[in-house]
Amino acid sequence: MGLFSRSSSGKSGKSDKSGESKNLVKAIGSSDLSTFRSYLTDMHYNLNKIEALEKPVICAINKYVAGMGLEIALTADFRIATKDALIGMPEVQLALIPDVGGTTRLVRLLGVVKAKELILTGKMITAEEALKINLVNEVVPPDKLIESAENLARYIIDNCSPLAVGLAKKLIDLGADMDKNTLLEMEGVFQSIVLNRTEDVMEGFMARVQKRKPKFR
Repeated sequence: MGLFSRSSSGKSGKSDKSGESKNLVKAIGSSDLSTFRSYLTDMHYNLNKIEALEKPVICAINKYVAGMGLEIALTADFRIATKDALIGMPEVQLALIPDVGGTTRLVRLLGVVKAKELILTGKMITAEEALKINLVNEVVPPDKLIESAENLARYIIDNCSPLAVGLAKKLIDLGADMDKNTLLEMEGVFQSIVLNRTEDVMEGFMARVQKRKPKFR
């Protein structure tokens, strides 16, 4: 089982998304607006692909993550930030709006009230503030960032069924657009898929009884 881990980090407090930012400025400055729309379409496609992975996506946030950097981080299932990190969406302070998922993923994650607060003020918040509102899962010292992300990945790999984790993630993500009864039906369908992998189910129970780590396929 593999996990995708990415670090959003900056040098001297600057965002490492400068490449994307330069492309965005170039696209905005183009007299041909189709260039800009094509750029956004490509970004949406790529971020949707990350979000749809049937594996946990872990994002390590270091230093300064703003605007598009945060929008990319929002595609992850887990976000771990350094204590000195500053996080936010300051687009409105540049006379822009978030356009690669900020107004959609942030609302789903935090709710309308907090999403509006961050987006409409453009203010940056500390890692501790982000932790309090569930924007990040964990805050760690800078020198422990990658280690913490790798430890989380290793825990999932060592203890959890890849199939079960992938299906559980998909069900959670699909559930955001489903009514309760439909989602309950989907739980039964997905569970039947898992139960069809009899060997893994038996291995999970036996490993628990024998107090050892499971060896899933």
